[in-house]
Amino acid sequence: MINCNAKYLFIPAFFLVASCSSKDSGTASVEKRISGAWDCIYSLGEGATRMSLTAKETYMMNGVSNSIGLFKAKFSSRLPEIEYRLSGTSSWKVEDGFLVSTLNSIDVVNLSHPEFDDLIDLKEIMPLNLADRSEIVELSDSKMTLKSESDNELYHCKRALTR
Repeated sequence: MINCNAKYLFIPAFFLVASCSSKDSGTASVEKRISGAWDCIYSLGEGATRMSLTAKETYMMNGVSNSIGLFKAKFSSRLPEIEYRLSGTSSWKVEDGFLVSTLNSIDVVNLSHPEFDDLIDLKEIMPLNLADRSEIVELSDSKMTLKSESDNELYHCKRALTR
């Protein structure tokens, strides 16, 4: 198993979650604005390690979110870039200007190099039931930018076009 120093860097990028309780009208307004489908991108690189994500995030007013995306990672200079399909469910809420998240379930499929699945367990890198907080840096009807407390990186989303 590879010891990945970026162990939790990806968690806030793909799944922003938790559960809903009573809330003030400002929080309810922000949650309503977040609800719906978003096309999101995230990238991170440090040394030989690079990661990127393109995902469709759908936030429902009942506090549940669904995500599906393409995750590309280069874990070291000795390994090829590996491409994964990720899908999962989460719960979410807004709390004091932060989108609070907890990953409930995840499905990971190695699309490019399944021979490395025994070496790199992506599910281990993204543990379930771990809460994360991301500051809501920008939120409009068409754009959302989040900054994760765990890695200080930005996650950019545009409202998905409805069909």
